Amino acid sequence: MWIGQEQKRADACDVVVVGAGLVGAAVAVRLAQEGFDTAVLEAKSVAGGATGRSAGMVITGLAGHYNRAVSAYGRQKAREIWALTVEGRERLVETAVRLEVPIEHTGSLALAVEEAEVDALRESAELLREDGFDAWFGSSDPLNRGFRAAMRQPDDVIVDAAALTRALLTTSGVAVHEGTEVYHLEPEGDGVRVWARGRTVLCGAVVLAINGYAPLFDFYFTDKIAPSSVSQAVRGLWYPSRGGPGNLNFKC
Repeated sequence: MWIGQEQKRADACDVVVVGAGLVGAAVAVRLAQEGFDTAVLEAKSVAGGATGRSAGMVITGLAGHYNRAVSAYGRQKAREIWALTVEGRERLVETAVRLEVPIEHTGSLALAVEEAEVDALRESAELLREDGFDAWFGSSDPLNRGFRAAMRQPDDVIVDAAALTRALLTTSGVAVHEGTEVYHLEPEGDGVRVWARGRTVLCGAVVLAINGYAPLFDFYFTDKIAPSSVSQAVRGLWYPSRGGPGNLNFKC
């Protein structure tokens, strides 16, 4: 439900999620499913930031080829990370289907511009297949645009990220306060006082889901978070599909 500023102020809850993009919506919905009284505070409008500009590509893995992940984390850890992103993609698709948000089963292509990238794609495809993932490598350009090679992951999809975000929040019953920019967090007792435009909320924990806006929120994040151009809807875990009870613990 969308709550306007003219209605009764929400002044206490278990968890405040700052940011009503796809990540914020997914976290808020999962928290509500686990029994936490949750409110979302959004400076502008639902999906009004990076989520609304996203191309919605849901791509398996991390930002970087699989061979680099194997070198950085080791074979077993890289395999586990990739498996988590496969699970996340499948949960996202299940959620979108349930909420009647369109999904395009397009697969994805990683394309090589230079010879070194050809070797990286070839090695990544081989490692992925050995580790049980579906990947295809070709030494030609499937798009006929001058690329040297391509690796295809056939199970990747495209989703309307903004529509999925709105559907998640609309069906969840989580309180969403648009036009409510958060400008300060202050410890208070065992909780946190959230100071925002037009309201203040006392809660037990705060989740910041504000992407590259974090350095604007607090100087602490200036050298820790850097905005980047990300076109996919999600990489990694997908929260709303509840597999069972389990515990979520928070520290402020």
